[in-house]
Amino acid sequence: MSGIITRRLRAGILALILVGIAPMAWADSPPDYTGEWGGFGCCGLDAPDGTLYGPWAVAVAPDGTVYVCDSINDRVEHFTADGVFLGKWGGLDDPRGIAVAPDSTVYVTDSLHDRVVHYSADGTYLDEFGSSGTGPGEFDFPWGVAVGPNGEIYVADNCNDRVQRFTADHTFVREWGGTGSGEGQLNCPSGVAVNDRGQVYVVDSCNSRVQRFNDAGEFQLAWGSFGSEPGRFNSVRGVAVDINGAVYVADSGNHRIQKFTRDGVFLSEWSTTSPGDTLDRPGDVAVGSGPGFGIYVVDVDNYHVFRYQYPVTGIGDGPAAVASRVRIFPNPVLSRADIRFTLDFGDQGGTTAGVRAEIYDLAGRRVRLLEQQGLEAGPHTLTWDGSDESGRPARAGVYFVRVLAGNKRVGTARIVRLP
Repeated sequence: MSGIITRRLRAGILALILVGIAPMAWADSPPDYTGEWGGFGCCGLDAPDGTLYGPWAVAVAPDGTVYVCDSINDRVEHFTADGVFLGKWGGLDDPRGIAVAPDSTVYVTDSLHDRVVHYSADGTYLDEFGSSGTGPGEFDFPWGVAVGPNGEIYVADNCNDRVQRFTADHTFVREWGGTGSGEGQLNCPSGVAVNDRGQVYVVDSCNSRVQRFNDAGEFQLAWGSFGSEPGRFNSVRGVAVDINGAVYVADSGNHRIQKFTRDGVFLSEWSTTSPGDTLDRPGDVAVGSGPGFGIYVVDVDNYHVFRYQYPVTGIGDGPAAVASRVRIFPNPVLSRADIRFTLDFGDQGGTTAGVRAEIYDLAGRRVRLLEQQGLEAGPHTLTWDGSDESGRPARAGVYFVRVLAGNKRVGTARIVRLP
């Protein structure tokens, strides 16, 4: 009889594979606070260098330097990744959004002038587009701005309740939104970000939610509602995506940053700054690129920029691996499972300083971490003996494995453990 029950249980687990399981939310924890800069300064372009008054937007350049819209002082300030002042420029009226293009030029929404201004990396004026109005290419208090992977520009046209898309040479392409709370409609959008797939995240502020669209403006999904629980928002403002596709949202009225998967599944939140202090109306969040990327938060009422970073324990900053399929053998498995994958560094050559395989259960709890240092390009295998971190055998069921080289995801796969 027990043999029949065991076979039925195994068959049931196999059926889960055939039916399919929704992607899991990876277990996550807040990043570490690593520094801050700023402090109150007034008034205008001549306010002391490095001080801030109502900072509403932040962006990270490809070289790792940081730009801040010092909004009430009507200027942009430029800093190193650690907050050393590099320069500033003015000629703006309440700038609320900033983005850096792949060519390192800078776009700023000059909100009260209803235009987007284009600068060189050092703040030299290049050109501008937009004017007051409701027609294509016109704005009514433009807020967030983002630059896509191909240089296309997206603008959250706040009081027109829409997003507008432009080519890299500032030609109007399309718009979407429209006032309302239905799918794809918007109500005072304030933030916009684009991931490496060209998907566009829009902070739908007055609807207390985030919506995702494709680059043609077609609605894909939405999450959030008014409240203070995880996944809910109060005066939500800025949004950013990291190199792994995670989405960070400045939940201003709740004085916190929330982090989600690319599909809007809640991962974590944080509100702490330096020991003993907390965020006070974060206006925007920006994420650097590359291994060990920094996360920057501008805090409107603290007049500061706060920097965070995830620890990179045992994982080096070597060349990024090109993604490959992760295979499990055997699968389903009774005990030991081989996690097979291939590393390809393209024309970068060399080795990566470290590879890790993270194994999670369906609740998103990490069960086991496997690490291997100094792997070269080519096929590799990490073996999971079926035990958890304490050495106890893991229960029968469905698990997920994520393989990373440095901070680059190699791939993911399911593992089914039989009784």
